[in-house]
Amino acid sequence: MELGDAMRYNLMPVDAMPVRDVSDVVLFLVSDASKWLTGTTQQIDAGFMLE
Repeated sequence: MELGDAMRYNLMPVDAMPVRDVSDVVLFLVSDASKWLTGTTQQIDAGFMLE
């Protein structure tokens, strides 16, 4: 089985990040639920930064 480039480097078994996952984070960040989040970076990379 040939793995896509994204899956080869990620710890989670995904070939590409689903658009819905990214849009859910954006919706959270613009909602009142995130009003206390300031000065943070949200990693949406399917575990790539965990290596």
